[in-house]
Order: sequence, then structure tokens, then C-alpha cells
Amino acid sequence: MLVHARSSNFDLTLQVERLLDGALSAEPEYATAVFDESTARTIPRRYVRLLREVCTRDRALF
Repeated sequence: MLVHARSSNFDLTLQVERLLDGALSAEPEYATAVFDESTARTIPRRYVRLLREVCTRDRALF
């Protein structure tokens, strides 16, 4: 159950999930006193890209 809060408990929280098609999705919850919206939206995209790269390289090692 997703609960919407008026304030974030942490500076930045990412909820990452695998979608039915296998893709990863990441949604941020962030402190507006620390991050502006464009930065908070960029971080999850970069994190998902990092995860994809790590997984790709990990398979290449074995």
C-alpha cells in the first residue's frame, strides 16, 4: 500500500521495481529542501542505468 506523506523521512528514497516486461522502474521520494525536481528525477534514471551496466558486466565475467 502506497502512502503519500507530506514530508520525506530521508533526503532521497528510491523505490525500484521490475516491471512485467523485465524493465526496471525507479521512483524518487525526496526532500524539496535538498533537491529540486529535475535533479530528483535524474538520479533514478542514472541509478537504473548503473544497475543495468553492472548486471551486463557481471554476466560477461562468468
